[in-house]
Amino acid sequence: MKQLLFILAMVFTIQAKAQVTLEHSYDGFGTIGHLEFQDDKYAILETANNRCRLYNENHSLYKTINLPVPAGYTLNGLQYVTDGLFNTDNLIEISYTYYIQSGSSYVYENRVANENGQILVTITGASSVLVDFFEDSWKYIAWIYDYSSYPYQIDTRYYSLPGQLITSNSNTKFSENRLKSPYPNPASDFITLSYKLTGRIDGTMLISNAEGQIVRQIDLGPDFENVMVPIAGLPAGIYFYITEGGEGNGKFIVKD
Repeated sequence: MKQLLFILAMVFTIQAKAQVTLEHSYDGFGTIGHLEFQDDKYAILETANNRCRLYNENHSLYKTINLPVPAGYTLNGLQYVTDGLFNTDNLIEISYTYYIQSGSSYVYENRVANENGQILVTITGASSVLVDFFEDSWKYIAWIYDYSSYPYQIDTRYYSLPGQLITSNSNTKFSENRLKSPYPNPASDFITLSYKLTGRIDGTMLISNAEGQIVRQIDLGPDFENVMVPIAGLPAGIYFYITEGGEGNGKFIVKD
């Protein structure tokens, strides 16, 4: 009987620990921004003021970003909060939707703008979008709905994106055996880049600028997983690195 009571007590203790727990709550529609050049953020849409609030992991306010919305339109959707996806700088980019009533139907638009208010793209009629990977690049898929007639007309547009999407499903950032991100980033004198070679072979890391010109070529050995690269003298900007013979691809920023 005592043994049975002990087992029941253990089961109850395990179940008590394995509960879904409310961590925090916000007013407004929210998502998580997976960022490449800084820590991830909680993102909350503030529809009444056309703003997006970003919060740190401890739920302290990080930044409030004003979203350009045309006069008369109502902000209603937050799709993506990223950096380095819609262009190659380190500014935060936000994909969002808004609408206006036209007669008995609604007209939607999707817009991507960065944290400084610069509009990167506006897609009239798009009320739903998706970022997905195809072949060797990321695509922005927009569904254009025409609600002025029935049945509704739907068109699909595909846009090529210059960067990459950081998510828990698409990037080794969340992998159990993930490679470390470039550090420090941005950097001015030296930067540490991580790699993992396939088998006991040597490899090569190639570093190129935004124009595709190779500016550094580094021989890699299988006994290490990090290399410190001197970058003093390189012009400020975005740089990309790839590892031939293993894993370790990404980008970093050289600052003045």
